[in-house]
Amino acid sequence: MNKNIVSNIFATLLGVLSPIIVIPILISSMSIESYGEYVSYISLVAMINVFSDLGLGMYLPKEVSKNSENRKCVNNLLSSYIIIKLALMLVSTIVIVTMVNNDVIALALIIYCLFSSLDLVPILNGLEQYKVTAFFQLIVKVLTVVLVILLDFTEKGIEKALFVQAIAVTAMFCFQLVFILISKRFKIVTPNFKELVNIITSASAFYFSRLLVNLYQRSSIYAVSLFLPSGSVALYSIGLQFYQVGQAVVGAVSRVLYTSTMKTKNLKIIFRKSVLCVCIYLSLALVVILLGENILSLVFEFDTKKLHYISVIFYVSLLPLAMSSFWGYPALVPFGYEKEAHSGILISSISYYIALFAIFVMDVISLVSLVSCILFADIIGMTMRFYYASKKLKLKIWLD
Repeated sequence: MNKNIVSNIFATLLGVLSPIIVIPILISSMSIESYGEYVSYISLVAMINVFSDLGLGMYLPKEVSKNSENRKCVNNLLSSYIIIKLALMLVSTIVIVTMVNNDVIALALIIYCLFSSLDLVPILNGLEQYKVTAFFQLIVKVLTVVLVILLDFTEKGIEKALFVQAIAVTAMFCFQLVFILISKRFKIVTPNFKELVNIITSASAFYFSRLLVNLYQRSSIYAVSLFLPSGSVALYSIGLQFYQVGQAVVGAVSRVLYTSTMKTKNLKIIFRKSVLCVCIYLSLALVVILLGENILSLVFEFDTKKLHYISVIFYVSLLPLAMSSFWGYPALVPFGYEKEAHSGILISSISYYIALFAIFVMDVISLVSLVSCILFADIIGMTMRFYYASKKLKLKIWLD
């Protein structure tokens, strides 16, 4: 299992670290304001994909893992996933065309939206093909970095940057599909309508419980762009990118714990990983707080004081996020407490929107207040997950 965790961390880190390499190049070429506009478009697609996920991203790994030896079942799950995503893409295309006036940008966003939505990682995770996912991520991220280095973004930089993203996700989907069909010998079949409805219905609990939290975690940049100027949106997006590095590591560990605990029903490994996570977090805290601004000034040409400040808040959020993640779905779902796992994440996300509404009503919307809403939600999420784990699993957690 540790090898799976390492492979999954590597794959997800590639997904979030490569933008950190790319960001300074884009900003220096296209200006921080244009970069803020670019990430707003990316966040718009993320918001669309959140609505079109239907809970399949969480539901499919569980079902594929349970039925990995049943080729017919996996074939149906794979095929149903692709068909559902393609059907929903019709709606996504209409939304993009309606909201984006620039035809070239709209085309790039449609391609990016289609293939990012069709990401087959849920299938590969269910099959526990974490090394394969890591390898594909490496190839695609190298491709992305090379394209960014080679292209000139001083003119039509937003359009070029969006097409780079579209090319990357298209290549990723092709690699994933070829591997699943040729190497693993699964097939695309024609599921009947009843099977499609059953999958959507079964995944709906994951969808509705995670909809609000996915919206603010994956597409909050778009919401921020409605309140703040492009320069501040760019700072928020960079800070959020750092947060997502930690979030990706947490998610990588959590996904392996989730599929593993489904089989073993062993909570000791979750406790050990939680302790290790706290130790690593505390060891890095001083580096982030004391040396963070100096490190950022080496990477970016603009004044990094404000960026460092919000980055520290994001870092503080990571610990409650990690504990919530480990003691949520991986700990509760294998023992039949799926409803409680959903409730914890739902309450957390509602708390974010309450905090957002409060700063809007009080007219104190700023970079700091918007980031603080995420911190507040993560703390509430951790508290609720510990409560359910302690109550349902009879665990003596240190918060008792």
